[in-house]
Amino acid sequence: MVAITLMSTVVLIEGPVKARSRLFTGRARGRVDFITLPVTVDESSLAEGCRGAEIIVIAPGARLPVFQPGHMPRLVQLLDCANETVDPLALGAQGVIVANVSAAVATHVAEFTVGLIKNAAANLNHGGKPTPPDQTVRMAQDASSLASLRGKTIGIIGLGRVGEQVALLLKPHGAHIAYADIRMAPQGLAARLGLRRITSDRLLATSDIITLHLSHGPTASPFLCPRELALIGPATGLVSTSDARVIDLPALAEATSRGSPPVIGLDIAPASEAANRGGIEKLRSLPNAIITDDASSSSPEADGAAVELALGNVERTLLGQPAQSIMETIDFPKTGDPAFWASRLFPRQT
Repeated sequence: MVAITLMSTVVLIEGPVKARSRLFTGRARGRVDFITLPVTVDESSLAEGCRGAEIIVIAPGARLPVFQPGHMPRLVQLLDCANETVDPLALGAQGVIVANVSAAVATHVAEFTVGLIKNAAANLNHGGKPTPPDQTVRMAQDASSLASLRGKTIGIIGLGRVGEQVALLLKPHGAHIAYADIRMAPQGLAARLGLRRITSDRLLATSDIITLHLSHGPTASPFLCPRELALIGPATGLVSTSDARVIDLPALAEATSRGSPPVIGLDIAPASEAANRGGIEKLRSLPNAIITDDASSSSPEADGAAVELALGNVERTLLGQPAQSIMETIDFPKTGDPAFWASRLFPRQT
């Protein structure tokens, strides 16, 4: 391993969630020289501490300062998949590369998602009755028994890294997979898994269980609004491990309290401002709602994979090599047919 010793070139901004920042600190020693700004630092000190840094590493829940012209970093590296203070579109327009760790944790998130799907299916089979508290997280973490999904249609909105892994995990167990995405699935993957591409409206109206795998963007957050919720039938479950901002949580809480959807499973970062703005507490109180706090990507294995990818990106950037898991800087279309909006924007193919 190449040791890189450039003083103050790398800044780690700590957040309220400490596990990954501590792991990064331990593994970075001897590989990269860096300074750490604690979560308690005020806004002006945060901006001053980042001045002149080439690389800024953002821990989960940390906040990114506002940069002054001429003091932009080369790389902003997240230690999670999204951060509400990091705007990849705006930073990308100023020449800043923004990377997350989704490539490292996609499999972990997909496995947890399949557990939530299985949990929703089990609840639907019992008339939408609540899952006993001691089984909720255990079922989400154990996706091994999937017999309850045989013959059911699972609708995936967003066939990106996680959505594709979910499809791969589900298909061997007899589930029918439909997806909505602005792009077509690779031909080989679609043929092997029997993937069926339909509009998001049709997917919402016809699936037995819907799972969201979308990225936040200014024209796509929220994606699931009262109009879309009205399309979900009274026998359809809803699961999401996406950024909380893609869902109108108050509207979802109201719809779920009326029993349509009859059961939901959400994994949401507890520090998310979107979650705290309303809806999440009502959802937690509902007997037909399963809410976990960022459990899909916070296992020791996922933390280790995330930190290794982030640290590798730091090393690659300092050596002039391209970073991995770069966040896209193209958002959902502001005009056109919204039926195929999804996790990534590519030229539409029909």
